[in-house]
Amino acid sequence: GQEAPPLGDRYWYPLYEKLCELDVPASIHSTSSRSERVAYSLHFINEESIAVTGLLNSNVFKDFPDLKIIVPHGGGAVPYQIGRFQSSSLRRGGPTFTDK
Repeated sequence: GQEAPPLGDRYWYPLYEKLCELDVPASIHSTSSRSERVAYSLHFINEESIAVTGLLNSNVFKDFPDLKIIVPHGGGAVPYQIGRFQSSSLRRGGPTFTDK
């Protein structure tokens, strides 16, 4: 199948605009893996981490300061690796993560 663009891609901007207009949150939730090589729990953690860091490494929250995102399972490894992800973002000229 075809993969969707990362959540930081402008492809999703019409959705983010509508979410802000309606003042409703979006939810990031991964699903099961189609690969027998990847355990469900590992796939789940990786996919949520990829989704959250894709947003954090983009301009989405700058362009949509009122956007609300719910990550029901905490963003995979993000809470444990936030320092590493921010350092990587800054080295590439990306944004500084904030508490917002």
